[in-house]
Amino acid sequence: MVIPKEKFVEVYEIADADFEIDVILNQGQFQNAVVKNVAVGVDEYGSDVKGELRFISGKGFVLDEMKPLYEPLLGAYLYDYFEHKVVRQPLFELVGSEQFIAMRKGLAVNTPAKLIDYRYLSFYGCMAHNCSSVYGIVIVDTITDDVWWLVVNGDSYTSGESRKAINLDKINIDNMLRKVEFSETVRLYIDHQGGIAATTR
Repeated sequence: MVIPKEKFVEVYEIADADFEIDVILNQGQFQNAVVKNVAVGVDEYGSDVKGELRFISGKGFVLDEMKPLYEPLLGAYLYDYFEHKVVRQPLFELVGSEQFIAMRKGLAVNTPAKLIDYRYLSFYGCMAHNCSSVYGIVIVDTITDDVWWLVVNGDSYTSGESRKAINLDKINIDNMLRKVEFSETVRLYIDHQGGIAATTR
């Protein structure tokens, strides 16, 4: 296939070799697509759980169950998350006003959010002029609205979650945390109590 030089080609990766895709093109533009039979987690036996993805123009593929209110935050920044009156509410209720304001001010330098496993939005931020010592992450489940957060300050960290990860959920969330690009020296994981935790690499 030869693509004219003036045409922009969008490239999206799907991390599963065994899937079906239905694509709708409009004048050669990728308008809509549905991907079926994609591995989106594991069950209690370690077998893949299959799901369906839908395409959002300019953003990529997401799980079909993703709530539409999260769509504007795909590729957005932690600042945008803190500004969104609905999406920020679970974190605000979890940490309270004082901690929320401290996180908002302390994690002012942001990078674009990453979508992990087509479902979890990962927002990263750090402190201006001190990014190597004070940095944090907020991870949001775009289906259940659950939130996990962790802030590193020097040699210590604080963290919390709206829901403890237990049983099968623990495996899937722990696998997701391993994919989060957080720090070269810190790895995120789910501890024995089902909460988010960090350890040095």
